Amino acid sequence: MKHLATACLVAACVSLGSAPGLLAHEVTTRGTVVSVDQSKPDEKAISVNVTDPTTKQTAARTFYADPETRIFRGEARVPFAQATFVKGEPITITVDHDLDEQLAIEIHLDPKP
Repeated sequence: MKHLATACLVAACVSLGSAPGLLAHEVTTRGTVVSVDQSKPDEKAISVNVTDPTTKQTAARTFYADPETRIFRGEARVPFAQATFVKGEPITITVDHDLDEQLAIEIHLDPKP
């Protein structure tokens, strides 16, 4: 009986330890850069052409990057202040759907602009 109680306690602890990972609802969007508004020093508004997988219709969506956003050009991480975006280049943006559907937590760009 003690072994069963211990096993249940261990299982509960393992489940609770992994709960934050299960609660995150990350969504990745792929598209091409339309434009970037860098008028605010601590925020970049990135307009991206995204094709809806169901309807196959393309529409512009706006995402935001802040200093906490991880930006990569190829495999190299790029500092927020030095990140450059080229119109028409492929872009992949990951957001946490549960927190803010427009705030990018990670952005991936091609190695060469």
